[in-house]
Amino acid sequence: YYAVLGLGAIAVPLNIMLKSRELAFQLEDSEARAIIAWSNFAGEVEKASASLEMLTSRIYLGDHIPSGALPMLDLIRQGNRLPHSAETLPEDVAVILYTAGVTGRPIFPFDATTGARDPVPFLAAGAELHAELLGDFIPRES
Repeated sequence: YYAVLGLGAIAVPLNIMLKSRELAFQLEDSEARAIIAWSNFAGEVEKASASLEMLTSRIYLGDHIPSGALPMLDLIRQGNRLPHSAETLPEDVAVILYTAGVTGRPIFPFDATTGARDPVPFLAAGAELHAELLGDFIPRES
């Protein structure tokens, strides 16, 4: 996770319980170029990635690496250390988190008026709702 952020790439944490159809949707929607996963998850990832042209790298950690995929440990052994973290701006997206999709397809929240994907208002609204519901159970700053 932190290595992805250090590269200046966008992390898209995925639920390991996703099936190939759900996985393909999130990978396509996030415009993923690579996926790093446990080899135990390879069956679903391989089915999902078969139709995704943008997904050019499949990297696995584990004992059973599918044909055409890259073993993570080999990449670590062969790799060179990066001299510094990538340059990023405060407004750059760092992480895309999808909802569970219990009402249909998983979504990454966005502002319907601008079309911009911005989870901050949704997270803030969620925090306010939790504070209202939990009241005195939430520790307050003095």
